[in-house]
Amino acid sequence: MQIGGRYEELDDFAVLAGDTHVVRLSRSTEASFSAARALTTVVGPYAAIIDRYLEALSHAPSTHLQILARRGSRIVFAPTVDTALTSPWAADRRGRELSATETFKVRVDYGPESGTAGIYDEAIDALVLPTAYCCKNLRALVLHELGHALTIHRAQIRPALIEGLPSRIRRHVYSEYYTSSTPERTLRQRALEALAEGYIYLIDGRTDELPAALTSELIFMLQTVEDGTKLRFEFEETPDGERTASRVSPREIIDASDPEHRHLFAPMRLGSDPEAWDLAGDELAMRRHKRHRVA
Repeated sequence: MQIGGRYEELDDFAVLAGDTHVVRLSRSTEASFSAARALTTVVGPYAAIIDRYLEALSHAPSTHLQILARRGSRIVFAPTVDTALTSPWAADRRGRELSATETFKVRVDYGPESGTAGIYDEAIDALVLPTAYCCKNLRALVLHELGHALTIHRAQIRPALIEGLPSRIRRHVYSEYYTSSTPERTLRQRALEALAEGYIYLIDGRTDELPAALTSELIFMLQTVEDGTKLRFEFEETPDGERTASRVSPREIIDASDPEHRHLFAPMRLGSDPEAWDLAGDELAMRRHKRHRVA
């Protein structure tokens, strides 16, 4: 599955629609820049714009990029998106070469004329970003595709993820581009887009604008790692080593829209410091939930 980024016009559209909310941007960190660079593969000549992409990625917490590193994901740069997808490097990652029909479709769907500014390709588990051109809002593009890479494999698709969205995300999610052949496929595409766009809001410290179910799902995925059929709650690196909770538990989704249980996790504080995780808040929410279940 390939998820493309085609929303260069959204900034102007948002202003015209009256979306004048002050964006609370996260800050770039050297740790995140280095983590993004370590994931980089370049197909073709190196281009100076790669550093701009890496700088944009460095606004995400380094722990998020480390999730991709542990999984073996890559960030691949090539002159065009279709050049990367049809390259020998991609064939090796995919385990096969594309057929002539597939190659033609990639050229049409992801060539420069398609308007695709970047994608996440699930088959090769890579963010694919072009160096011969770029979209106007490069930061939003790369964080959106990073959001796909972090969520597409583990998202639990359900209608609550696309309900009550901010107008900006709703316009994107409900565009004709994400309408598919069946209601189930349409819901999946729209939910994945909502998660990717919601990830940008999370990085910018704007989770108060998101529906609680979407925030809950994002934070659940970002604070846990799969351990067989169970999940381990994992947190950030500290001077004393990695702070990882020892407990493991079955996966359980609890939406904030549920008036009885509320959602499982407290919001992360990422707006002022992209490395901060609200451990105390998460622990408190978990303990309250456990007491409630026992009672």
